Amino acid sequence: MACVFQGREMSGDTKHSGLKPSPGFRFGLWSLFYVVTLIATGLSIDTWSLIPSAVILLIWLIVYSAREAATGIFLFAVFTFLICAPCFVGSLKGPAGRSDAIIGTYNLRQISVGFASYEADNGSFPPANVPGDEPGLKHSWRVMLLPYIGEKALFDRYRFDEPWDSPHNSKLIPEIPYLFQSPESPRAGLTKAKLVVGPGTAFESDSGIRFPDISDGLSTSLLVVEDYRNPVPWTKPEDLTLEQAVALLCETDPSEFNHYSNGLWREYCWGSAIVFFDGGIISSVHNADPSVVRQLCLASDGLPGELPDLNRGPVVRLNQGAIVASIVYVLLTILPAFFIPRRRNS
Repeated sequence: MACVFQGREMSGDTKHSGLKPSPGFRFGLWSLFYVVTLIATGLSIDTWSLIPSAVILLIWLIVYSAREAATGIFLFAVFTFLICAPCFVGSLKGPAGRSDAIIGTYNLRQISVGFASYEADNGSFPPANVPGDEPGLKHSWRVMLLPYIGEKALFDRYRFDEPWDSPHNSKLIPEIPYLFQSPESPRAGLTKAKLVVGPGTAFESDSGIRFPDISDGLSTSLLVVEDYRNPVPWTKPEDLTLEQAVALLCETDPSEFNHYSNGLWREYCWGSAIVFFDGGIISSVHNADPSVVRQLCLASDGLPGELPDLNRGPVVRLNQGAIVASIVYVLLTILPAFFIPRRRNS
């Protein structure tokens, strides 16, 4: 960088006065490289770094144009602290909650409300796979729930005499209702909301059950699970088997969890969100006991028991990439200081 910052030509008066000239600043390739590297390194940490990066560059420009190097360094230190400190302190805080990459707890609760409304109107819950108007056709419970989650117009456009992926019905997939969306890919029409189906579960047959049929208790019987491993088109009649649900909720490897929310040097790995028949929500389930999960999935096994504490919260891991990037960013921030004495004494 020393080759970038070059002094102005001394005037005749300055040459004979014995005073050192006020250095000038000329932008060159090394300056451009420094600016791009600083900004890129900051962005690899977080987008908030654009503000302190801009301030740092501005103050170094002031420093290199200042008459006294000490004054410039002091200004740089003060302004950098005032601008950067709040950003770093804010980033060091843990997450307030799960990010938008999941089915929110509000969405899950509203889905459970839709199920309750359907049961009140029809005398039973919709089956997981709804028989179509033609033999062999199956349709998803999500379609049946549409009138009860404010999507009656979309329900009326769905054709039950065609497969869920027919040319007509496929056109409805991008119009996925908000409550079923995977916010990270809403236009793809994918959902993570699934039931647990199979023998012993609440949705083991094509005939829906009623609230009184859930003998194990509404607060301890699982209704909808967030399957982050395999999102499906929301109209597709596909859900989780009992063993798939057990494997999902008992996952122990954080790299397989739902998603990550990042602090400055830490990442928070969240498990699946689940909702019960009474609308109760657990926002992050992982490392669960397989026997407990099976008990929650079986609606009438005669073992209601008490709801265990399944809300594990996030698994916290060091974000090694962010740590390295932060060290490089700090080094880049102070790098121009090493060239000031050489210029001031030249």
